[in-house]
Amino acid sequence: MLSLSTHVLNLATGRPAIDLEIRLYRLPDQLSGQLSDQSSTHISAELPDPLPPASWQLLTTARTDNDGRIRQWSLNAPLEPGMYRLQFDLDTYWQQQQQAGFFPWAELVFRLDHQQSHWHVPLLISPYGLSSYRGS
Repeated sequence: MLSLSTHVLNLATGRPAIDLEIRLYRLPDQLSGQLSDQSSTHISAELPDPLPPASWQLLTTARTDNDGRIRQWSLNAPLEPGMYRLQFDLDTYWQQQQQAGFFPWAELVFRLDHQQSHWHVPLLISPYGLSSYRGS
């Protein structure tokens, strides 16, 4: 069984991003296969065609805890290998911080497989920048 966690840190304050809403989406297998067919292991000058937002299935919505983390998601079914998307509501977060932000939201699209059982996808934010990586 696969599991997924995330952690959001505010680099401007050096503190966790508390109470930030994050949505978890999954791309249906038939569309995930189309996207995989467009990508390859060699360098290409062409990017895959973007998928319309309606292609993604919303699995759940959660808010970060006092440590800026979502350790477990409330899901109706276990996570399966496939393409997923996390959507972070940065606009509301920056408003709560009484700060202007350049990015109203951030979306991270990634692939889960059986190479490991737990996946961690952190996001580092500041009012004018963001960064992510595959955590452990």
